[in-house]
Amino acid sequence: MKNKELERSESLQTYKRWDAVAYGDNKFVAVSYDGYITHSADGITWSEPVAVGATAWYAVIYANKRFVVIGNGGYITTSADGITWSEPTSKSQDDLRSISFTGDGVFVVVGNNGDVITSTDGVDWSSPVRINAHNWYNITYGSGRIVAVGYNGDIIYTK
Repeated sequence: MKNKELERSESLQTYKRWDAVAYGDNKFVAVSYDGYITHSADGITWSEPVAVGATAWYAVIYANKRFVVIGNGGYITTSADGITWSEPTSKSQDDLRSISFTGDGVFVVVGNNGDVITSTDGVDWSSPVRINAHNWYNITYGSGRIVAVGYNGDIIYTK
């Protein structure tokens, strides 16, 4: 960001809340709390948002040649191109909040009530594992370790 000025895109102001954005396959993909998904080749001009399912979307990632979007009610949708989306399916009864991709090729998702789910392809997911009953809000991978943070000061990590 050094010596870069931020500019505001005017094209998506009619939608109330955009929660996350990711870049992959030469495009940006943004997801909204209102259940919409949009894409852009340059991050300036965006496609007309489309409703994907009937849920709020909280996070998006591009990894393993696929966009993966997670959201309210445990729903997940995927896309190989960021334009055409799979029918959303629920993988948990609780909201899924954050997603990361590990160095050994595993998607890891955290959510409310301690839910953690994993997938090697972004399509087939494990059953939720509960790591305490608190909400997890964010997860990341770096230096060979997964770290997640959540409610009440909780932090979990892999050894």
